[in-house]
Amino acid sequence: MAPRTGQEAGGGLDIEESSAHTLGWKNSFAECESAGSPSYEDICSEKVDLPDKAGTCNPCAVIPAELRELITDPKSVFPSLVPREGAAENISQLQLGQYRDLDVRELRCGKLFLREEAKGIGGVFAVGKSSGRQRKIWNGSAVSVAAASPPKPHRLANPSSFLDVEIQPDEPVFYSKRDAATFFDVLQVPPELQTWFGQPPLYISELVAGGLTLSDIASFGNVPERQLEPKMLVFPVHAVWPMGFSWSSAVAQSTTVQTCVKAGRSEDAILSPDYELPHTFDETCFVATDDTVLMHKSRARGKHTLDRLNKAFEENGIPRNKGKDISLAESITALGCDLSNGPPAMAEPSARKLCNAVRRTLDLLHRRRASPRGCHANFGVWQWFALLQRGFFSIFDSLYDFVRRSQLPKLSLCREGL
Repeated sequence: MAPRTGQEAGGGLDIEESSAHTLGWKNSFAECESAGSPSYEDICSEKVDLPDKAGTCNPCAVIPAELRELITDPKSVFPSLVPREGAAENISQLQLGQYRDLDVRELRCGKLFLREEAKGIGGVFAVGKSSGRQRKIWNGSAVSVAAASPPKPHRLANPSSFLDVEIQPDEPVFYSKRDAATFFDVLQVPPELQTWFGQPPLYISELVAGGLTLSDIASFGNVPERQLEPKMLVFPVHAVWPMGFSWSSAVAQSTTVQTCVKAGRSEDAILSPDYELPHTFDETCFVATDDTVLMHKSRARGKHTLDRLNKAFEENGIPRNKGKDISLAESITALGCDLSNGPPAMAEPSARKLCNAVRRTLDLLHRRRASPRGCHANFGVWQWFALLQRGFFSIFDSLYDFVRRSQLPKLSLCREGL
């Protein structure tokens, strides 16, 4: 693949059509424009994936005392009131039936409870998955604004963490990975905070029409059955940490880190750019919310560690996505990077992701027009990989200026700016 030696009269970059056919770059930037724009869908209850049982892990029994004391004190998390204006705007009459049916499913699996009042409310909508399924989104923006600033996620890994590991050229290295399934759906919210994570209310009669009995409704809430009336409004509230809330990531990260500690990993062996490196790199660990990646220099020790980690996941009530388990492999893709044992051991951008980024960037250079949102969707991949070579951040200043204009329509983006 090579560019022509000259430029078109307009000053644009002319890329050989043969390369467009071989690499498949032409019109590929459209994927970034669609990814950078919200793709909300009408809720379809049966398309939303839910765990068989939610709230199986109690973070308060796992995380350090300092964070536990914060999340069990509503005044520490919510020093101000949450605005209520416009909380139910996105539940139209046409969507009410699907919203109710989804609430009923979430009540039955334990993801929601019912309360007579809610101190905070967020709207609900859906986004599509590539599989054709849906992900339910709780809009916690107003609730997050009213909350105090969350703690920084503890020992959060990124690609640069891999570069800190010291491996001699002749040393063996094996890679493992564990993934928590539907992680946020299993992390219990302390009862003191549940009413802050409310959703638009429903009438008792609507829940009955959705298949619940009065006995069911009483068991899912705090209102005795004898007090339930058809025209009584109740608020579904989250019994688990919602993904749309600013503190949820810190709680999830700390839960995974402490699960690794329970499995015998010392905290200093859980690598993060914000912390000092350990004295030895015989076995290291990297945690990114629901992903746990391990490097082992001994196969026998690695197997022992994985057995303990599997047991710690189970004892803490965290279901594993066993289909994604990788144990003692010679290579692995983790945190968007391809890791291999060489020699020498290498951490490189994922070949698949890098190829897609190159394709889309070639198309962007060719078309010379993009929205800030679309450009940001492509730019985010380059930023992530630049963590492996931080010097690249020095050339991104023009792009930073452009993507900040996210509220503007499509703009011309000159080649010099890229």
